[in-house]
Amino acid sequence: MRMAHGAIPAQGLAIFAAAQHLMGREAFGVIDMTFLFQRLFARRITREDRELAYLNGSVSIYDLECREREIAAGKFASH
Repeated sequence: MRMAHGAIPAQGLAIFAAAQHLMGREAFGVIDMTFLFQRLFARRITREDRELAYLNGSVSIYDLECREREIAAGKFASH
C-alpha cells in the first residue's frame, strides 16, 4: 500500500478528503466518522422492505387486501 505523509496510507487520506467534501466540515470526531460510514455504506433496500412500505401505505382494509393480492401476484418480483 502506498504511503503518503509518513505513516498514513494514501487510501486513508482519500477517504478523509471525501468525508470533508460530503460533510462540509473541517474537524471530524467519532460521531462524524460514524455518520460518514453510514452514508458511504448504506444498507440496500430489499424487496421485503419495499413490499412492507407498500402495504403500510394502504388506507383501508380493502386497499390492504388488494395490495396483498398484488404482491402475491408478483408486483415486486422483477425489482
